[in-house]
Amino acid sequence: MKKKINVIPFILAIFLTVIGTYAYYTTSTTLNSTFQTEKYVFTLNGNDGIYQPSNKLTVTGTQTTLPTPTKNGYTFAGYSDSVDGDINYDIGIDDIKKINNKEIFAKWKVKNYTISYELNGGAISGNKTSYNIEETFTLATPSKVGSSFTGWTGSNGNIAELLVNVPKGTTGNLNYVANWSLNSYPVDVNPIIDGTTYNGGLDGYTFNVWVNDKLVAENVIDWYQNVEFGSRVRVKTNDSAGANTNYDQTFTVGIDGLNINPTWYFNNYEAHFYLDGVHRLTTVNKYGSYISTPNTTANDLGYNGNFYYISGYTPWSTWYQPNYAVGFTINISEYNCSASFGSVSQSNAKAQLAKIKKAGYDFCEITDWNSIWCTTNYSKAMELYNKAWNILPKSGSGYSIYKQISCDSGWSTYKRR
Repeated sequence: MKKKINVIPFILAIFLTVIGTYAYYTTSTTLNSTFQTEKYVFTLNGNDGIYQPSNKLTVTGTQTTLPTPTKNGYTFAGYSDSVDGDINYDIGIDDIKKINNKEIFAKWKVKNYTISYELNGGAISGNKTSYNIEETFTLATPSKVGSSFTGWTGSNGNIAELLVNVPKGTTGNLNYVANWSLNSYPVDVNPIIDGTTYNGGLDGYTFNVWVNDKLVAENVIDWYQNVEFGSRVRVKTNDSAGANTNYDQTFTVGIDGLNINPTWYFNNYEAHFYLDGVHRLTTVNKYGSYISTPNTTANDLGYNGNFYYISGYTPWSTWYQPNYAVGFTINISEYNCSASFGSVSQSNAKAQLAKIKKAGYDFCEITDWNSIWCTTNYSKAMELYNKAWNILPKSGSGYSIYKQISCDSGWSTYKRR
């Protein structure tokens, strides 16, 4: 007969061992949990931390691993025998007797979080790059050349806020995005025409304007507008009668705006001067200017400068230079000259005057000193001078002992009988 083996007590012993090895617990409202094993009783104080209901405590011999609580914004550092004491225990306990019949307290280390910024070309100083749950702070305002800050988005939401306060109790890594709007600055286009700036433009001198390759003004004489920072402004001049231009330039709007001066230069044209229908001289003049006359004399043109001078120029069309060549007539005139004859008495002077007038020369008179003075142009005065001895006798009534002629040019001659 085979011997029976009673296995029920053995199985029960194993079961009791397992039951004595495990203890289950739940989190209390005071964040304290009391654990009781087969032989030991102790209390874990979460110190504002939280234990999860699903945790379990295993005791193997005298060794156990304590559960790890959690606390928002903090990292668990270990356990202490007092609330404010140093850390005495890690979660691994080599001898459970050390904590038997004790209340031990969780110790915490504040957790640091990062703060990142997307400045989109801006700059900032003084903003924090890390923080913890115990801090409160306000984001600084960034700056960007040519732009205005319109607010932060990101961890604070999708609506831009100029002022962002991060209150105490905040956790987690933060990210903020700077939002901007472009500023506009004045662009003033004033033409320079042959060295003179016209702030209001000048009729006949037009230009075209493009902003970022879009034509915004065509055939205008003046242009002023606020344009966004960084925009490209192109100005190109149009042709104008009498002026030369090839201005075509592009600028970028900065924080000082732009003052653009498209430029024209007057062309030069010739004025031709004719004498007796023959071209003799030329001057060169800027378009629109008063036409200059030649630097010359009657003597240079073949006339005796003692008796002839250039009395002026007659324009064929205008005295102001158009955008084509023009012509002038040179006017030659005789100097005024005076022929005079000596006389010794008023009666003799009267006799001289009568003889001269009888010969057809009616431009003479008796002076206060009883001389005959005949003033007219060079030709007539010289004619009388040359014929004087034939008109006036050497003696008797109306005689003359000398004759003289002088001209406004300074020339003179004198003869005595």
